Amino acid sequence: MSRRLKGQVVVAHNESFDRRVLQKTMAENNFDYLELNISKKWECTMKLCKTNYIESLISP
Repeated sequence: MSRRLKGQVVVAHNESFDRRVLQKTMAENNFDYLELNISKKWECTMKLCKTNYIESLISP
């Protein structure tokens, strides 16, 4: 898992939920989440969808 995620951008639909699940799962398996260096590299598709939807309502 570390080889696939280390330093990568992580795309999730519900970033806060998926981040917590990943952190908990890694801790339970004695992996260090911080070693992945991804704490600031998350994109949340749910937030992007909300933002785009709201902008589509505002824009003519």
